[in-house]
Amino acid sequence: MSEAHSPTNLFRDRFLDRLCLQFLSAGDWKSAIADSGLPEQVQTRISDVVEQTGLLRFEKSEIATELIHHFQDGHERGQTFDELVRDFGTTEVAVSLFRSSKLRSRPMSVKAFRGSVIVFGGSFLSYLLLQLFFHSAKPNPTVDYSAKLNEAVTSSPADQQAWPIYRDLWIKYGLSEGGGENFKELYVDLENSNVRLIKPSDKNWPEAVAKLESMKELLDTWRSASKLPHLGTPLHSDLTKYSDDDLQALYPNLDRENLREQGMDWEESLAVGPISDEANRLMNQSVINILLPHVQQFREAARVLQVDTRLAIEQGDRSRALENIKAIHGLARQSADAPIAVCSFVGFAVHAMGFAVVEEVLIEHPDFFSDEQLHELKKSVAEVDLTATAKYEFEEDMAMDMIQRIYSDDGNGDGRLTAVGAEIQYMCSKMTGLYPAEEEPWHENSYVRSMTAPVNLFSAPTRMETVTLVEESFDELEQRVHRPMWEDRDFTLEERLEEKDGSGMLSGLIGQLGRLKDAREIKIAYQDAVLLAIACHQYRRAEGEWPDKLEQLKGKWLEQTPIDRLNGKPLNFVIKDDAPVVYSLGHDGDDDGGVDTDSNTPWLDQNGDGDWVVWPQADY
Repeated sequence: MSEAHSPTNLFRDRFLDRLCLQFLSAGDWKSAIADSGLPEQVQTRISDVVEQTGLLRFEKSEIATELIHHFQDGHERGQTFDELVRDFGTTEVAVSLFRSSKLRSRPMSVKAFRGSVIVFGGSFLSYLLLQLFFHSAKPNPTVDYSAKLNEAVTSSPADQQAWPIYRDLWIKYGLSEGGGENFKELYVDLENSNVRLIKPSDKNWPEAVAKLESMKELLDTWRSASKLPHLGTPLHSDLTKYSDDDLQALYPNLDRENLREQGMDWEESLAVGPISDEANRLMNQSVINILLPHVQQFREAARVLQVDTRLAIEQGDRSRALENIKAIHGLARQSADAPIAVCSFVGFAVHAMGFAVVEEVLIEHPDFFSDEQLHELKKSVAEVDLTATAKYEFEEDMAMDMIQRIYSDDGNGDGRLTAVGAEIQYMCSKMTGLYPAEEEPWHENSYVRSMTAPVNLFSAPTRMETVTLVEESFDELEQRVHRPMWEDRDFTLEERLEEKDGSGMLSGLIGQLGRLKDAREIKIAYQDAVLLAIACHQYRRAEGEWPDKLEQLKGKWLEQTPIDRLNGKPLNFVIKDDAPVVYSLGHDGDDDGGVDTDSNTPWLDQNGDGDWVVWPQADY
């Protein structure tokens, strides 16, 4: 058996053929022509035909072999090579015949392999072009939303702004985060690691009294400045824009010389993979980077005033106690001065503290205030405008600011997703908890994100579509968030956004605004309950007994009928243990006589049994 037909070589040839690699097992067709012994003109004609077929190497080798045999056989039959070349015909015809014949007879494995190469190559080229197209667009932010925000918060007359007064106290007492002041003497540590405000019955009460005495200037200023209608604190994402006094008050630990280096490291703060410098820069310049280091101090101020009210009661100082309650509501109004949802939530919380102080006084010391002071207290509570506390205009601007940093701008209000914008989208999603690392680990791989990001162009909404979504969402929010709860129990802005916001970014950024509705309605319910409870106390003082029904309070003691926020009907009350209990009937609509439901959120629990007790509710 010859070596060429050995079992090993036969197996090799068949194996290579099945793998579509026949061209690797074929000989060198150029060498075969050169070694054929044919004249140069014949070799040239064969080479031209083989070369121009454009076929695979093994197919060219087969054609070359056929042509060599053709000319050799003809010459053996007595024809000259000139005659053979003349009779052969044109190169173009030969190329066409050989090419079509080989393509028809080409093995299916070769066709599949060649097709796969073409598809892969085309796909790879398309991907490269898509990458180039994706990275060619850049965002170009043109609107300064920080300036727009500051125009809203600082446009009031200077004599109506409390911040210039508070600012000096913030600097003197170090009230901002990182400052020196703390109020630990006003708290009691509990066994479960929680704390509560100190009471006169606690053993450390003398230390709290001493602390309050040392804070007389601070307390007096809170009581006086809280009467002003506006706060007027400027807010900037670029810390270099703060005045020296504002910077010292809000950021006592920062050095103005190094402010340019104080930008947030978003990669570290969000615990995400590598973030480009451009994405980090755009985020640091956006309004989402605006901090509110002063707002939480209004909660602390309300707590201090609550403890001072306990001291005023102990000292028999009715006037100071009443002024403290008014000051708490003034601070609540000022903390919600900026049209930012976070400020609104703080405002609602501080108003609730003011209601809780009233509740504490009436339950623990029902006869402490005089009749005139009780009337003044009720008037002060009634003047609290909780509807005006719900502000969120800034959130729409924040969404628009993110859009101008995520999308390109074609000059006509439209644009497409950019590479740096995809990074910002991801950071926003991480910031709102949309993609927790433990649930979506592949999102943590920055290489995977960068490789797959261009594909988002096929599904991502355009800039104009996203702007339209934001505008429509805020229009709907405006229409629904101020409706009473009984008219719109099932309001869920999150679901509305998730349906149309493919990236989920906007859902995370502005979806929380739906909670403003609940916050407002809950605090309105508390406010109405406070007014009803005060009216009951006024009736008892005047008539010598508690009222039995709401009709006895209307007119003289109640100017407006308090409303059950869950059904739109009059709020209910009952006298228990010589004190009023004010309650809503709850979602089930059954009057359980003021027996509270077990739910921690009775205004949301549609399956719970029992009433929603709105007064008393504070935990002293």
